[in-house]
Amino acid sequence: MPLSSRAVPPSWPVPAAPVTRRTFSDPGLWIIAGTAILLWIGGFPKPHIDDLFFSGAGVELARSGQLVNPWIAPWMMSLGTDRFYAQPPVLPYAIAGWVTVFGVSASSLTAFHLVAQAVVCGITFCVARRRGVSRPIALAASAVILIFLVEQGMRPEALALALIAASQITFATSSGLRMSVSALLAAAATLTHPLFLSLAVPLHAWRGLEALRTNRLQAFTGATAIGLGVAFVAFVAAIRGEVVEFVQVMRLHSSVIAPPWSQAPANFWGEFTLGKQAYLLGPAWLLILVGATCTLRIASPGGATLRSLWVCWLAATLIGIFFHPTRMVHYATHFGLVLAIVSFGCSPWRGLFTTAALTVVAIQHAAIFAVPLFGDIRSPNVAWIKAAIARHPGRTLCIDDVAARYIYDFKLPPGSVDWTQRQSTRLGSSGTLAAKPSNELWIATEWKIEHSIRDSVTHAERLKIGSARFGSIARQPYQLVVIE
Repeated sequence: MPLSSRAVPPSWPVPAAPVTRRTFSDPGLWIIAGTAILLWIGGFPKPHIDDLFFSGAGVELARSGQLVNPWIAPWMMSLGTDRFYAQPPVLPYAIAGWVTVFGVSASSLTAFHLVAQAVVCGITFCVARRRGVSRPIALAASAVILIFLVEQGMRPEALALALIAASQITFATSSGLRMSVSALLAAAATLTHPLFLSLAVPLHAWRGLEALRTNRLQAFTGATAIGLGVAFVAFVAAIRGEVVEFVQVMRLHSSVIAPPWSQAPANFWGEFTLGKQAYLLGPAWLLILVGATCTLRIASPGGATLRSLWVCWLAATLIGIFFHPTRMVHYATHFGLVLAIVSFGCSPWRGLFTTAALTVVAIQHAAIFAVPLFGDIRSPNVAWIKAAIARHPGRTLCIDDVAARYIYDFKLPPGSVDWTQRQSTRLGSSGTLAAKPSNELWIATEWKIEHSIRDSVTHAERLKIGSARFGSIARQPYQLVVIE
């Protein structure tokens, strides 16, 4: 007996009927929008180590029209350029457009990322509902994505996933224009974060097979060429024709942050078994295996679609391992759990299965729940920090993401640099107090100083819940120190 006998549209992303006002009035979408607003009011996404790295170029692009990130100038100069070519340019241009309208501030930048996250969650919810999944289960699938994204800070994942999702719901073999737009959006996702090439390629190949089955392969090929061509022209214009320099910098940066391809599988497995991961990712992937297996019993057309998506997930995981294995572990886990929840959505055991999946994800991201409940997330003493800075005029301010948000609201004084990227890619945030340049003033959270500066006497208090002490989680994550 199949898990579901409901009528499911044969092609997942294309609605069986035109989208109407009723679609947007679904209570689930309002819950997602309301959750995003509440998270924004609560200051999410919270400060993240990469906030200045990924936001600075967009802020500077809006200010001067130059694709540079002065906040990480020492880091970029060690790659042989002052241009922000460590990452593709879609995110900086998107942020530049946003802050041009809404201004530069922490509330503006966090809103940008939460809007992108809400788009991803909303599309996931709608896709699950079309599959015949109940509203609570569809919301649970969206929650897995939201929890994953909200912990990424101001990284490009939310925007890239939003573009991938938009690419998929745009696609229709009956329209050459929609196929071109779908290809353009998929290319834009890759030009937001290169790792999403691993997801965009399998999904678009699946679309190609769909076009082949409907005798629209020639139209699909032409539409894809047009979409990719437009994306390439826009990309070249965005980097002002400096393609060779961009490729050189990207390759050099990639060699710094990712291992050689020959070591990728070992690194993937190493991340999979690192510390608590060995206890959490094992159950998560068991749930993924069960979810994937259950699609074999779904006889409706929706089952074939889900099986195709599982093949895309597997292909994306295998490709992603060779781009960035340690990050791909977590991408594959969360995306796989979303598919598993949807696959199990019409089973009598869907409630138990979904509860287990959400429990694993909640424990995996316990810090974003535990620290606000049991820690101390008060903002730093702004007056005291500014007084300490005023005592050292002319110093180069090396500021971390917490100081940038709570002391300056991302309106950094000219010449300020990210404390984490204050030196070359080879050195990163490591160093010693003895080797600290006398013309620099460091303002960073105490747990970062303790972790990165070998001769530091700073010791951050760790989070405690009852008698349990978590050595990797600071009780006061926003406690700043000034190193003169």
